[in-house]
Amino acid sequence: MEKYRLGRRLQNNSGIILFIVLWALVILTTLAVSLGRGTNIELTLAKYSIAKLKAKYLAWGGLVYAIHQISLDSEDKDSKDKDTLTYCAISIDAEKSPESLFKERPLGDGYFEVAFSQEDILGGKSSLRFGLEDEERKININATSVSNEGVLSSLIVLLGFDEELAKTIVFSVVDWIDAEDTLSQQSYGAEEDYYAGLGYHCKNKPFDSLEELLLVKGMTKEIFKKIKNYITIFPKTGGLKINFDTAS
Repeated sequence: MEKYRLGRRLQNNSGIILFIVLWALVILTTLAVSLGRGTNIELTLAKYSIAKLKAKYLAWGGLVYAIHQISLDSEDKDSKDKDTLTYCAISIDAEKSPESLFKERPLGDGYFEVAFSQEDILGGKSSLRFGLEDEERKININATSVSNEGVLSSLIVLLGFDEELAKTIVFSVVDWIDAEDTLSQQSYGAEEDYYAGLGYHCKNKPFDSLEELLLVKGMTKEIFKKIKNYITIFPKTGGLKINFDTAS
């Protein structure tokens, strides 16, 4: 009888021990899976940080390289005053092309490229051009005035928008950058009283970014998307001059 009771106790203890062991395995497996997931996340974040750092220094490498090419061009008496759409701020060399100078330039275990998108203003497909894009080929919105408003308004109309809307935008641009609180044109402009109703002020100073144009009366995201590649904010002071040698 005592042997039977002892056997039953051992069976019960064995069952309890097995139950504890199984639960321990479940807990350890859960911890292992959690640790594995945490490790994978940390490794992914580490790879992302390294890739981001590499991209940053590749971009800096491209910037320094472009500045060097501009420096070489400024020292070349035969090409420094002869910019074209293809050869902008780079020496004209029969043995080199913009593509050979700026496409897939190796740096460390990566490479950088210097290029810009050339869009057809009449609606054709855009193309990628290797090299430097001249800001003087664009319309400087900081130089917009009542006397030359037709330049910017004609561009907006040419891109497919209403002439009245174009005038509203352009005269509002004039009011945005001038130091006065008087409307540049009574029917189209916008000053402080208009923008106060929108929750911000009329700047009365030059644009600091192209995106700032979205704050101006009449401007929409659709218009901005089409116009942004044809305008610039540089120089912030000065007249409206366009380099026709590099213009699209």
